[in-house]
Amino acid sequence: MRGIVSETGRMERLVADLLLLARLDEGRPMETQAVDVVALCADAVHTARTVGPDWPVHFTATRPIEVVGDATGLRQVIDNLLANVRAHTPRGRRPRSPSTPTAATW
Repeated sequence: MRGIVSETGRMERLVADLLLLARLDEGRPMETQAVDVVALCADAVHTARTVGPDWPVHFTATRPIEVVGDATGLRQVIDNLLANVRAHTPRGRRPRSPSTPTAATW
């Protein structure tokens, strides 16, 4: 059942990607909102562990990280990074990527 749920989520993201491409072709702006990056990463890592249990990916964050952005696009970036882990990391290795927010100055 968990595999079905995971694949359904993947298909949902695929459809969202197609809709995004259609919006970009029309010149419509991306939808931006406050996004909880920690929750987004935690969910993506959970899915990645389900899809590729041979790559024991773990995610920890010391505090919440919120950005203004497109949640679907950000999730796609995270999913692509995790797919690269599966494609380029030997099985059984523990990839690590610490999350440490820094203050942005403009």
